[in-house]
Amino acid sequence: MRTTIINSLRAAFVAILSLMSLLSFSGCGRLFYYPDSVLYYPPEGAGYRHEDIRFAAADGTKLHGWRLKADKSALGGKAPKGTIIQFHGNAQNISSHYLSLAWLTRHGYDVFAFDYRGYGLSEGEPDARGTYLDGMAALDQAWELHEKSKAIKFVVFGQSLGGLVAMRSFADFRHQDRTTLVVMDSAFVSYKDMVQEKMAGIWLTWIFSPLGRLLVSDQYASEPYVPKLRARLLVIHDKHDPVVGFKNGRKLFELATGPKEFWELDEARHSGAFSDDSASLRDRFARFLESL
Repeated sequence: MRTTIINSLRAAFVAILSLMSLLSFSGCGRLFYYPDSVLYYPPEGAGYRHEDIRFAAADGTKLHGWRLKADKSALGGKAPKGTIIQFHGNAQNISSHYLSLAWLTRHGYDVFAFDYRGYGLSEGEPDARGTYLDGMAALDQAWELHEKSKAIKFVVFGQSLGGLVAMRSFADFRHQDRTTLVVMDSAFVSYKDMVQEKMAGIWLTWIFSPLGRLLVSDQYASEPYVPKLRARLLVIHDKHDPVVGFKNGRKLFELATGPKEFWELDEARHSGAFSDDSASLRDRFARFLESL
């Protein structure tokens, strides 16, 4: 028994030291970002018209995105109803994420999806400051496309980690007052919160979980900026989200002081609000956009 306890304590000590090293020397990149360059689902193969968009962040990093064009049959010769910019989650790249919003093109909306640095065809390596710069550049690029299309509504949609990046970048966006809606799907507001939550979920590290907050920076977190948001906010979060705990969505919603709405789901999914089998929720969101 004594040997078992000593071995468990030794394993826990090694685990916490490993995590501390990971966080301290990788700038949290290996913890929060899991990019790749695989082309998962080409838009044309899925029935969507698109164009490649090349743009650059303020530090010169070259970025890549897709503009998915509104279905002409939904427009009746008119301009798109709006532009929706997607800030996707922390893994893979736009080719595996865009489908969660691409269906909105059939309702008359343009969708602009982009990759953070290090993802897909975007250059560089992701980190908190870099993704903030990428978010700023993407917002400006999406707005430029929005103006050219003569669309009316402008919607910012953040998913998981993309929610934090979107909210932080939006805080410095020049056209906040002309933004129709900000959507936070399965999102969180603090890197510190997530490190502590993940450490608390592992029996070897739960006792050390408060230390996780000391090892990461919230310099580019969105928590301080949520109360300043004046655009309409929609928070979507699953009660049994297996990746980002439900309490994160509640915290985000409670921090907001402007017009807001909370959609509580019960499907045990993460960023799965608008999956292929979620027709009723897709219809609800389409109607919600029409009402704005």
